[in-house]
Amino acid sequence: AAKNFHVKVSVMEVYNEQIVDLLSRSPQSTSLPVRFDNLSASFFVDGLTDVRCSNRQDVLTVISKGLHARKVAEHQLNRDSSRSHCLITISVTSLSEEGKKRYGKLTLVDLAGSERLKDSKSAGGTLKETGA
Repeated sequence: AAKNFHVKVSVMEVYNEQIVDLLSRSPQSTSLPVRFDNLSASFFVDGLTDVRCSNRQDVLTVISKGLHARKVAEHQLNRDSSRSHCLITISVTSLSEEGKKRYGKLTLVDLAGSERLKDSKSAGGTLKETGA
């Protein structure tokens, strides 16, 4: 049976305990809230941008756009150290000719670095991020 597939991608970062939509068209001044949906018994980020993609290149382009918006800083050990956790979610919905719907979701997580403070020689804003 033939199926229709719909693919959506979202990219967010958790930075200093704030959730930031990396695909938003407007700069985020406040953290997006995490909510619980009783119907699906799952958590979600309210207001997070989902971009519909029609092919593999669209997916890669959206992910690349989100990754370029991440917070990075330089320190002694790494020139482009990610300062945040990043979550990329790819959601797929399929619909068969018989009307049967199926859902799938893949979330890729990149955790922020945890370099030792004495080795990274962090100062200023990057020092504050360590919680030291």
